[in-house]
Amino acid sequence: MFCRNGEIVNRCASVRKSIYSLFDLIAIFKCIIQRYLEFLSSFDDPVLGVAVLESVVLDKRNNGRVFWGLNFFDKSDEALLLAIGDGRFTVDGLGARHLGAEFVGLASWRTSNILARLKALSLIFRVERTYKYFVTELSRRAIVAGLFLKNQKLIPFLAKA
Repeated sequence: MFCRNGEIVNRCASVRKSIYSLFDLIAIFKCIIQRYLEFLSSFDDPVLGVAVLESVVLDKRNNGRVFWGLNFFDKSDEALLLAIGDGRFTVDGLGARHLGAEFVGLASWRTSNILARLKALSLIFRVERTYKYFVTELSRRAIVAGLFLKNQKLIPFLAKA
């Protein structure tokens, strides 16, 4: 746009309302729609996160047995999550003997129940024809998210009160 003194100035100007300004409006509306779509795509869909959380914390039924979901505020579940989330079992796998060494004095039937519970919650999977279990990606994310929420957000927030 030219000013009266001859300078060129960039400013927003209104578009005349006529049939001849449609081509200018198309370019403007495309930019507006593009910005709006970028804005909408910035939101995360929480539906998948809710489903993953429910699969970890809700009780599961498997072959007539009920397996308790995880409780991130229970000391024994927290110790169990820290034990299976340890990097030592990433390469070699996890077994009942590892849990027995981690939790001294735990009966062998109890370690089997713990492994069955973790398997029913899809936190570990068994390698065929072995007694080795590996931690799933779901388990890693649940461990990190649950313990982060508890230790880094909730406890400091409650300490301020």
